[in-house]
Amino acid sequence: MQLAKHDKREIFLTKLQSQAEAKDGVKFWSKEQPKDEENDQFYSRWRQNQVNSVNVEMSAYALQALLEAGQESEAVPNMKWLVTQRNANGGFQSTQDTVVGLQALSRLATRIYVPNSEISITVKSKSNNKAQAQMTLNAGNALVLQKQELPSNERHFEIEATGKGFSILQISYKYNIDDSGKFPDLHSNQKLKKHQIKEFLQLSVCTSFVPDAQAEKSNMAVMEVTLPSGFTFDSDNLAELLATDRVKKVETKEGETIVMIYFDDIDSKEICPVFKAYRTHAVAKQKPVPVVIYDYYDTTRHARSFYNPPEVSLCDICQGEAECKNSCEVEEAAVDEHL
Repeated sequence: MQLAKHDKREIFLTKLQSQAEAKDGVKFWSKEQPKDEENDQFYSRWRQNQVNSVNVEMSAYALQALLEAGQESEAVPNMKWLVTQRNANGGFQSTQDTVVGLQALSRLATRIYVPNSEISITVKSKSNNKAQAQMTLNAGNALVLQKQELPSNERHFEIEATGKGFSILQISYKYNIDDSGKFPDLHSNQKLKKHQIKEFLQLSVCTSFVPDAQAEKSNMAVMEVTLPSGFTFDSDNLAELLATDRVKKVETKEGETIVMIYFDDIDSKEICPVFKAYRTHAVAKQKPVPVVIYDYYDTTRHARSFYNPPEVSLCDICQGEAECKNSCEVEEAAVDEHL
């Protein structure tokens, strides 16, 4: 409405502002959490800890509406919230919210740009007040991304900035979490089919969407299947996968060891694509490998599980090597004696 210069654009902008959530100096717009999730402590806490793509996209569009209305100062709290939602690479959860989010941030940046800026930034460890990183920003390097690694044993830092201008400083960290909890929106299960040829793998992965108060089906969804070590996707399987119900696109990555299927959507009707692969390298004692399914535009809706590849011992992959063969014969003899 701002772009079209609608007569009632100010009325709707005021209404938009009234629906924003404001706290701790930031402002954003969010999708209401379903009532059935509020009573589920695990799921509610998990959902709050995830960046909701819908919230990012809504807030980014709202920021652009404020800019069209010339309300740059009102847009700054919105910008602060969007910046906190970015990942370590500067993007968001999906392609859609990343495009809209970066467009909004870049438009605001052109409005609040300070020429001849000169900023000095110091990052100190809070435990000993020791400087761990120092950076200088000026007109010569304003568009250059500066990165420095901080000590991994430090958990709290103090940031000091002096000078004039505008910049964004982001501290990113990585950690491991148990991602095999309760995710009610998408279900998946997989079954490894037995085949008479050991070098051939056939995996059936079934998925379905559990309708809730918010939706009867997912948006575009992605199924990402990782193959066991030593296996490669069978390209002859491509046509079969493309013929699967609702499949829009199939692609591979990491040397055809990961297969990705894009669905138009997933509803309560179970879909079971079958993946085929063949052994290209002799690898024994493989570990369980993951299957991930997620809503492309709302990645808080996802499921993750693991499947065990066919058991292969070191003796199974001996290929005429005398030392290996002799070791296996000794091992088999010991087993026979024990029996």
